[in-house]
Amino acid sequence: MTSGAVFSALLLVTAGCAGGQLAENGTRRSAELTRTCAAFDPAYVSLHTAPRVVRPGTELTVSAVFQQNPWSADTVPVACFDDWTLSDPAAAQWSADHSRLAVTLTATPGALSITARLNGSQITRSLVIVATDAVVLTGLWRQESVTCEDGASPSEPLRELLVREDGSWSGTFVPFEARRDMVGQSAFEGTTGALSLTIEGGNGLAANLDLSGEAKIEADGKLVLDGFWFGDGTNATAAGHSCRYVFRS
Repeated sequence: MTSGAVFSALLLVTAGCAGGQLAENGTRRSAELTRTCAAFDPAYVSLHTAPRVVRPGTELTVSAVFQQNPWSADTVPVACFDDWTLSDPAAAQWSADHSRLAVTLTATPGALSITARLNGSQITRSLVIVATDAVVLTGLWRQESVTCEDGASPSEPLRELLVREDGSWSGTFVPFEARRDMVGQSAFEGTTGALSLTIEGGNGLAANLDLSGEAKIEADGKLVLDGFWFGDGTNATAAGHSCRYVFRS
């Protein structure tokens, strides 16, 4: 065999080894993902969308979480799921990897369910499509300013006002882990802007609260509550007032 032939043979052997290693690595990566996915018990896995309340034309992210206890949670790769379906296929379109969902401009307001299969079990997530011009209070809001009719001023801002999709709400002056000063239910009339908040519990209830008034979303996206009084964060017996609160998201 000539030296040139020997060199060519070595090149072929080297290329074959490299190709085999790449193929082996590719198989190993797939096997690793399979083992990772198999470790998640579907009973403790939930799908999540951000946001959960959307308007036509909105693109949202899709993720999954494994949480077997309250103090820890793990991310589940979206690639672990298959058989993705929508309760209304015309309402939205998936990205190639199903990590994003684009709501169509013609989507009808109402509930939309996402269903996917993990380790043989179906997992469902529901979200809400609202009209383009609908007033939506859902979200986490932080007080930016407050103005009261009689010149009063609370000593602490309401640093967190959380309104959930199910109508529950909470308010906290000084957030710390799961601590909430006020917890309850909300009732909002989108056509009139009337908002009423009721109290069911909390860690720092104040006296003389006024939790009924008008709510609106300004053009800049800020939430304005008129006629409310959430109390004084450092004085539980402070007198009541009528104030205009401005929150940003």
